[in-house]
Amino acid sequence: MRGNGVRVTFRDGTTETGNMVIGCDGSHSRVREFLVGPEAAELDPVGLTMINFPIGGFTVEEARLLQTRHPIFKIAAHPDKPGNGILAALDIADPDDPTTWKFQNYIGWWGPPYAEDLQSPEERMEVYRSWVSSFCEPFRTAGMKLAEGETVPIYPGQQWAPTMDWDNHGGRVTLAGDAAHSMLPQRGQGLNNAVKDASDIVDAIKAAVYEEKTLQEAVSEYEAEMKPRGAKEVALSLEQALKARDMNTLKDSPLFKLGWQRDKTSVAAAPTQTPTPAPAPPRAKSPDAAPTTTAAAPYRAEIEGY
Repeated sequence: MRGNGVRVTFRDGTTETGNMVIGCDGSHSRVREFLVGPEAAELDPVGLTMINFPIGGFTVEEARLLQTRHPIFKIAAHPDKPGNGILAALDIADPDDPTTWKFQNYIGWWGPPYAEDLQSPEERMEVYRSWVSSFCEPFRTAGMKLAEGETVPIYPGQQWAPTMDWDNHGGRVTLAGDAAHSMLPQRGQGLNNAVKDASDIVDAIKAAVYEEKTLQEAVSEYEAEMKPRGAKEVALSLEQALKARDMNTLKDSPLFKLGWQRDKTSVAAAPTQTPTPAPAPPRAKSPDAAPTTTAAAPYRAEIEGY
């Protein structure tokens, strides 16, 4: 790239110019492809399949049942199946009216059937109901609330860690959020890290605007902190997912040992090798594959200097 600006070409042929591009375009980031190349930007499949969706419309009695054991978050490993369930309070619109409450329902399992095997909404719902009906309360009531004919989304478990160097083109192109560190949802750290990224990028831009640092210096310092932090969270989220699939290992997982406490130490170095599950047969990419947080922005990876 040359000059002091950037130009982005969108899928519909329109273009936008600016001083820099911050790739916040989700797990399937086109900006990431531009920075590290299409092959290195590919998401890593981990052999996990997830059904995850919000649901409301509960009666007063049902909603109060869903807040038993813990009012905000519950996780359960299945005693007989390789997976786990999560039930979380998502939106308590009116604390005095439980019929307005919404909850997050999550079921994840290892091995077949995979997301690409469940493209039929009917088959997908059959698998989901077989899972959730075998859980204890309140997971069972939360999941069985779905009406006949409803469709649930399904996602293949995938991740990406920023473990490599890249040229940020003088600080004019960088990444944040799921584009920078796409992690499994088992520890709930994707949003936290995205907010941290956003705050640090604002600080970097301010430092460049007030000429305390060059843009390249400021953005490179942001990336130097973000990369090991993001890689660490990707690895911990995978470790949590692997250990949550079995009742015997759940209590040894990061969620039990670390919880969500603020880290009072410096960021640990990125792991030299991300832990991975036992090898699974190669799977075709699912047409239902969806980014964890936001859909990829509608542009090709065409970023130019001017």
